[in-house]
Amino acid sequence: MKNWLLALKILFPEYMTLILLAGGSFVLWRLLAAKFRGRAAWRGVHIVLSVLAVAGILRFSVFGRESDGARRFILFADSEPWDFIPELYRNLFLYYPLGLFLPHAIGGEKTARRRGICVLSAFLLSVAVEAWQYAFGTGVAQLSDVLMNTAGAAIGAASCAGVSRAGAKTRLVLCKRQSTGGIGNENVSRENLS
Repeated sequence: MKNWLLALKILFPEYMTLILLAGGSFVLWRLLAAKFRGRAAWRGVHIVLSVLAVAGILRFSVFGRESDGARRFILFADSEPWDFIPELYRNLFLYYPLGLFLPHAIGGEKTARRRGICVLSAFLLSVAVEAWQYAFGTGVAQLSDVLMNTAGAAIGAASCAGVSRAGAKTRLVLCKRQSTGGIGNENVSRENLS
């Protein structure tokens, strides 16, 4: 019986919500990519999604928390593993959508630079949130939160880059097949697919 209660405590409600939001953000991103990629609106879509991701982060981390007046800072949570591990996952999944959307919202040609700016921005946002929690006593400021939040954004940025590269390779193969008459009668050029 204790194992079932532990499983429920790990998965529900806030943790499962964040996992579903992270997965849902990836699915939404892929659906929007099919419709808007290569168009001028693609960057605008990412700006809106990045703003929504920051709003979600602030909703879970800052707003709606009551101040108990105590200022607490610790490096790593000092609790049982069944309390600590879900907290790490929550912080990881909370920043994943920001890492997924922000690199395309930043714009520019160099994707590695955009991902670096994205991870740095997530780090600075996480430090600001933890400073807020410390200053106003709305939570416990933890170094582990900053590390996991930054890692979540980095994973989001890496998955964004991986899917973008896979999509680019697929489009290149389609162009090659089309130029040799292997796919159909559509007139598709490499410029139209970027």
